[in-house]
Amino acid sequence: DRQDEAARTLQQALAGPLPPRERAAVELDLGNLALTQGRAGDADATWAAAAALVPGDAELALAAELNRLRLPEAADRTARLRTALARSAQIGDAATRARHALNVAAQAGTLGPAGGELAWRAHEQGRTLALQAGAARLAARLLARAGRAVVARLAIGVDRTRRLAQARRRRADVGEADARAVVDAGAGAIAGVGEARDVSGARRRL
Repeated sequence: DRQDEAARTLQQALAGPLPPRERAAVELDLGNLALTQGRAGDADATWAAAAALVPGDAELALAAELNRLRLPEAADRTARLRTALARSAQIGDAATRARHALNVAAQAGTLGPAGGELAWRAHEQGRTLALQAGAARLAARLLARAGRAVVARLAIGVDRTRRLAQARRRRADVGEADARAVVDAGAGAIAGVGEARDVSGARRRL
C-alpha cells in the first residue's frame, strides 16, 4: 500500500538526525497522510507538534493552521481563513506567500457564498505574488483554481440578485394592491368622465 510505504518513509526520516525545521516539515507531511487515512485526531496532534518544534516561525505556524482548517470539525473557518491570509504578509518569500494564498483560496472556495469574496481576494493576491516571484507553474495553478473562487463569488451575486428580485416583487404586489384600491374608489368618477364625453357627443349630434 502506497500510504503505508509513505508512512514508513516519513517515520524513517524522523528517526534520523534532522534540524528542527526539516523535522517539522516531515511532521506536517505525516499529518497530511493521517488526514488522508481518516485519522483527523492524529492529524491535528501531528500538525500542532510540528508547529511547536520551531516557535516563532511564521511560515510554519501558518502552514499548520491552514492544515488544521481542513479538519471536518474546524470551527469559524471563514474568519480563521481571513486571518490566515493576513498573516501571510509576515512571510518574506513571495512564492511561499503565493502558495499560502492558493491554499486559502481553495479552502474558502468550498464554503459557498460565505467564502466567495475571500476566495476571490486570496486568488488575486496569490496570482499577483506568483507572477512577481516568476513562479509560472504556481501562477498556472492559481488560474486553474480561479473557477472555484469565481463560482463562489458569483453565488454571492446570484443570492443578492434573488433577494432584490423578491423585494421588487413584494413592492410590485403592494403597488398593484394600491392601484386596485384607487380604481375601486374612483370608479364612479371614471364612469362620469366617460358619460360626459358621451353626452358631449350627443349634443354634437343634436
